[in-house]
Amino acid sequence: MKTIDTLIRAAYPLIYIVTYEEKRVEACIKDVATERNRQFLTWSCIDGIVRNNTSNESTKDPLAALDYVSGFREPAVFAFMDFHPFMDDPIAERAC
Repeated sequence: MKTIDTLIRAAYPLIYIVTYEEKRVEACIKDVATERNRQFLTWSCIDGIVRNNTSNESTKDPLAALDYVSGFREPAVFAFMDFHPFMDDPIAERAC
């Protein structure tokens, strides 16, 4: 958790984590976001952006989700689950 906290405080725009413990890492990131007074939102291609347990159906498409993030104006941390297959798209890669 300390490393994630350090990277978020350092304002890294993107942190790439490979893990088999998705729920554990998600909980860790959420804890850090909460400690830093930031909202915590997740994304998956199944649910789209999820904010406060509410799914935004229009953000299931990865490019729509990235567009949503770029327009988000509140302090927040986004966790994108299983985004790596979409990184083969040069538009998605550039948008990150």
